[in-house]
Amino acid sequence: MQDEDDASALVRLGPGESTLLFAASPDWPAQTAVAEKMLRTPWIEVLRRTRAAWQSFTAHGRPLPPAPSGIDADRLAWAADSVAVLIKAQQGADGGIMGGYPFHMAYVRDQYGTSRGLLDLGHRDEARAILEYYLHVWSRRSEIHTAQPIGFDGPFHVHEEDRAEITGYLIHQVFDWLAATGDESLVERCQPMLDWALDAQLSCLVDDTLPFNGDETYIAGGLFPRAFIAHGSAEATLLFIESGRRFCDWAERRARWSADRITAVRATIEDAARRFGGHFLRDGVLWANQPSRAAHGPRFRHGVCQTRGCYQGQLNWLQRDANGNYLCPECFPRGPLPRVEPRRAFLASVALAPLFVGLGPLSWEEVRLQVESVANRWLMTGCLPSQADGSLGDPHTVGYDYGFLLMGLDLLGHPAATRFAAHVLDLADPTGSWAELYMNGKGAHTRCRHWESAINLYAILTHLRRAAAGS
Repeated sequence: MQDEDDASALVRLGPGESTLLFAASPDWPAQTAVAEKMLRTPWIEVLRRTRAAWQSFTAHGRPLPPAPSGIDADRLAWAADSVAVLIKAQQGADGGIMGGYPFHMAYVRDQYGTSRGLLDLGHRDEARAILEYYLHVWSRRSEIHTAQPIGFDGPFHVHEEDRAEITGYLIHQVFDWLAATGDESLVERCQPMLDWALDAQLSCLVDDTLPFNGDETYIAGGLFPRAFIAHGSAEATLLFIESGRRFCDWAERRARWSADRITAVRATIEDAARRFGGHFLRDGVLWANQPSRAAHGPRFRHGVCQTRGCYQGQLNWLQRDANGNYLCPECFPRGPLPRVEPRRAFLASVALAPLFVGLGPLSWEEVRLQVESVANRWLMTGCLPSQADGSLGDPHTVGYDYGFLLMGLDLLGHPAATRFAAHVLDLADPTGSWAELYMNGKGAHTRCRHWESAINLYAILTHLRRAAAGS
């Protein structure tokens, strides 16, 4: 029975044994064919196939490290299985993984962290499927954006600056695959896409820095001003340096580029590396942004209108007003918004990012200072504020900051590392997964996120494996 008012459906099952099957497809003819096939298949056969598929998937998992004192071994095993199932259940047949229940597309950054988690858990087929998914999109569109549809060729999710950040993650993901598997053939197939990703970053490099993408969790979550998107981004610039170096090394070793291209690209990357500290390091702090780059923002860009209350889930073309704000066609004629004075901002997500994507031009001592600074906040207050502009009581935490900090504590050999690993494990909710953001230590915004879940689990398992190896 269907309710015409809210389009919900009510299914009444009478006494006895019943079978309830769901079939779906992008169009009516295909959906009818799937439904008819399901009706011809005995339910016991459907159940047998389903169980066999999950058993095969689980069998490929990597053994878990032993749980030391302070870590609940049963909870660890439950979380590892839950995260693997979560990822697999959200992965389409074409390899794309849904960004979350409100986000029905495959996001490049999110799939990078998830691929790291899949490789660590031993699920290589699923990690490879993500790269095959990108190749499928690339073969038809010759471009990749912040997010792509899953299961059909449709519109992209285009954000403020899709040439930055996600392109570095895309290159990183391919070479993570190579490091884990030694599979040169897949990298060679990916090369045209990687050349495009590298050239996209080069095209938006200004003063040896890259801008923000605009869909980072800390921007989308309101922890970093959207008005600062045209600033230099420490994260995006670091990704350019790290991923560019890996790509150059491979291209030179495999003779995939001309000598002139290798020389030119290396010189540009090393210029950015040489100036990185001057742009983003001040008094031992790795700041998220470099404000002076904002003067080079384009007149028009695609993204989120900065008028308060205007953004209702839709992206639009924007025009820069006289004060540097980007407004949609409806808001722009009303006159400029007040100027947002540029300033440097600290974000734990960015300060700890080198632990996940590579140190680039930073020294270990410079990175150690970031880890200790963030760790001290947690040790002093029991809180892990992502936005720490002088307020240790800030309740907002980006969901993957927990994993990033644990990676740092692990590399430092910090005495609180295992205790913090137990804390991160305890944050997993009843589904065995982690959320996009936390407020006062409680999951908020999107739950069951594969990016945050994969990163936090990866950090826990990496620490436990290192601890077991050293014992």
